[in-house]
Amino acid sequence: IDGNKKVKGVKRNIITDKDGDILEASTTPANIHDSKSAYALLAMLVVAFPWIKRIYADRGYRGNFIEKARHDFEIDV
Repeated sequence: IDGNKKVKGVKRNIITDKDGDILEASTTPANIHDSKSAYALLAMLVVAFPWIKRIYADRGYRGNFIEKARHDFEIDV
């Protein structure tokens, strides 16, 4: 259950390019916070597209995720 939305099931996280084409996607249980699942998704992105250096995200991806992305993957969020 997602504590904020009170929805049972899964969350779908995707990374798209500027045209909306899906680059990477993952699903997680609904109780996993967005920023925690995003780290694993970002790791897959770096392997597939190592030239990407900046991504744009909404405020759901906050906290240590931004610093870890910069430190571990050299990507600005």
